[in-house]
Order: sequence, then C-alpha cells, then structure tokens
Amino acid sequence: MISDHLQEKGMSYVQHLRFTVHLCAVLLVLSCVTLIHGIMPFIWTEKVSSAIGRLHHSFQEKSP
Repeated sequence: MISDHLQEKGMSYVQHLRFTVHLCAVLLVLSCVTLIHGIMPFIWTEKVSSAIGRLHHSFQEKSP
C-alpha cells in the first residue's frame, strides 16, 4: 500500500519524507503569515496567494 503510493509518485521513502517535511514547514509559516496579515491587512498582501500558487505548481510537477 505505502509502496504503491511512492511508486505512483516516483519517489523513494526518503524523498517523499523530505518533500512532506518541507511542505509542512512552508504551510506552518504561511499560517503564521496569514494570521499576521489578518491582524494587519496592510502587510504581506500578496505573499500567501503567490506562495499557494507556487505550491500548486510544485504539486503539478510531482504528479505522474
């Protein structure tokens, strides 16, 4: 089951783990940026939306 998913993605376990840890860190930072932007809407007006666009592009590249 696990190896099926990894084979679909063309990744080793370590590559997959590294990708998911990086994704988790990015999303954690974006969550903090979003909260700060909610409190002070005049800062980071495009940061989260452009980062989500880059993440989407990254996922499209990793799809088989």
